[in-house]
Amino acid sequence: MAEKVILTDSDAARIEELTTGIGRIPDPDRMTLLRLREKLKRAVVVPWHAVDKGIVTVQSRVIVRDQNSGQTLTYTLVFPEEADYRAGRISVTAPIGAAILGHREGDIIEWEGAVASLRLQIQKVLYQPEASAVRGVGKDNDHVSLA
Repeated sequence: MAEKVILTDSDAARIEELTTGIGRIPDPDRMTLLRLREKLKRAVVVPWHAVDKGIVTVQSRVIVRDQNSGQTLTYTLVFPEEADYRAGRISVTAPIGAAILGHREGDIIEWEGAVASLRLQIQKVLYQPEASAVRGVGKDNDHVSLA
């Protein structure tokens, strides 16, 4: 079954930019970007205020469990220029970042990478910028959920 993902319109626009010109990018990074571009094509794209608070967006801080090793790690999902693996800031263009983007708490994601296969569970979204922003009132405040 194809993975279901929800992206904010601003995250989707930036992912579109990042995945343009993939042919010039060396392997194994190209494979991750190709998969990210495919994810973008299948995604439900919504305004920032319509995304459910349990969904991983860029700048979200999440607890992820590696189903293969049992290791639990906490990451903040960022764009490439902000990435610092040692500080727990992982890029959306890295395999783990690309895998969790757009998924929700509880989801188990299987991601075939160039180097390894990942099987990750999103245990908790600790922080999501859209959920922490002041939301407007009215019908435009409806949330989109994968449930």
